[in-house]
Amino acid sequence: MKNHQMPVQQIRNSLQEAGVDVSMTSVHRKLNEQKYRRYTPKCNPLVSPRNMMARLQFAKNYLKESAEFWNKVLCTDETKINLYQSDGKSKAWRRKGTAQDPKHTTLFMKNDGGDVMACTCLAATGISALIFIDDVTADGSSKMISEYIETLSAKVQANTSKLIGRCFILQQDNDPKHAAKATNFFKAKNWKILEWPNQSPNLNPIEHAFHMLKRKVKETSSRTNKS
Repeated sequence: MKNHQMPVQQIRNSLQEAGVDVSMTSVHRKLNEQKYRRYTPKCNPLVSPRNMMARLQFAKNYLKESAEFWNKVLCTDETKINLYQSDGKSKAWRRKGTAQDPKHTTLFMKNDGGDVMACTCLAATGISALIFIDDVTADGSSKMISEYIETLSAKVQANTSKLIGRCFILQQDNDPKHAAKATNFFKAKNWKILEWPNQSPNLNPIEHAFHMLKRKVKETSSRTNKS
């Protein structure tokens, strides 16, 4: 199968164009026999060829670093947490005329309030408490970004002393909305910065913590909606 995202109807049409008369039921059965199941595709970051090479070079540079080195690394990242629903579309099985049944609807909040921006720090010894921040994408002013960086740096210092100690290496993403200002700010404080390749959020172990957190929030929201 060349196109793994092709719907069953399209597979059947392709077979009929090739002279094979087959029903959709037969197509389903054959796919099941070959252990194929239809899933939502996983989303991976779109990485340019240049950044692919940078990621490869990053892996080669740090491949042989010791556990002692990585124990000094403090990972940081931020994320948006939806409190009521995801940004993506969801589907529900229902009968005609039951669109407003609570079982077939999702909740949202108007005029903001349905999500929060949060960041945290993660080290080999543990993870810090969530730090709730303003979304700097809502106001791209230099003042807003500077206040965000100063707040984040204060929280980083407080959590570093608990998780690692005074000697640490800071990892931050290269989000263009504040990366340059943040890097200059942190270097001015004589912090060691771990060089991080662009377009590489999936390399950051903190993403796993965010994934588990969002799953728990979603489960809690689902139970609340049902009650």
